[in-house]
Amino acid sequence: MTGMKHCSALDEGVVYAIRTHGAELPTARSSRREMSALAHELLGLLARKVVSESADLPRAGIQDAGPHNDIGHDLGDGQGLVFKDADGRPWVRGIGRDGANLSASISHSRHLIAVALATRPGISVGIDIEYKDARRPVADMAEQLLLPRSTSLDDFYQAWCRYEAVFKATGIIDPQAQTRLSPIVEHVPKLPAGFAGHLVVTAS
Repeated sequence: MTGMKHCSALDEGVVYAIRTHGAELPTARSSRREMSALAHELLGLLARKVVSESADLPRAGIQDAGPHNDIGHDLGDGQGLVFKDADGRPWVRGIGRDGANLSASISHSRHLIAVALATRPGISVGIDIEYKDARRPVADMAEQLLLPRSTSLDDFYQAWCRYEAVFKATGIIDPQAQTRLSPIVEHVPKLPAGFAGHLVVTAS
């Protein structure tokens, strides 16, 4: 897929892309704003690829299209396809078969960006990535997810990413209520060392 070095498709009607931006790990407030803007641009690029039904887009299965790469600043303005609803959730405007808006999700952590997009209406997507920072109060945060305080760093971050992905897809904030949910599919994307991530697809 031109301009997108890591893009995968799930046969449940979802595509996602993961890209890196630069070699540094930005932490300043302005850098986070920049990463958010780049994530929305990447979502716009992915949406345009879906609209154009590029022959390069994988149609079934989970396929890795290549290494992570710097996205630079050449992704365009999304052609107005990407917008946010009142809750701040991203959507892609009216490209479904019946003109319905399509569920989308974005996440960024340090220099890594991830976006996911439903390719048909009736499903909701959530994606979350996190840098595994050992300086955070992992034991306390694990308790919030109903996990033992002794949960390992890797297991905590994987659970946290799943929690956030489910929240983004459904709006369900209560961890216990989330456990009663049966997602259509869950997927752990391939990420650079030091990062965790999770993708969730649910019925709308």
